[in-house]
Amino acid sequence: MRNRIKAAGGAIAALLAMVSTQMPAAHAWGEFPVTSPGAYLVSTTIANNGLPYQCTAGFTVRTPNGAPGMLTAGHCDRDPVNDTVLQRTPMGDRVVGRYV
Repeated sequence: MRNRIKAAGGAIAALLAMVSTQMPAAHAWGEFPVTSPGAYLVSTTIANNGLPYQCTAGFTVRTPNGAPGMLTAGHCDRDPVNDTVLQRTPMGDRVVGRYV
């Protein structure tokens, strides 16, 4: 009985070690932070109501040269001069890429 308890305790300790091991943080490929489909995007252009135009990030893609990208609707890029993509977060708007 004691051997079974020791074996079970050892197995539990091994499982806890696997669960509690800190994994390295994920890093974005390139100069911009990671974003995901469904992210809340805002335009650098302000609408008549005083708020930025809004958009939602679409599917993730790869460009012909292998760089990561994100599809958006045609109405997302409202600014004819600025190609900056902003994501609205609880900490404020952050640059997550550029329209191409």
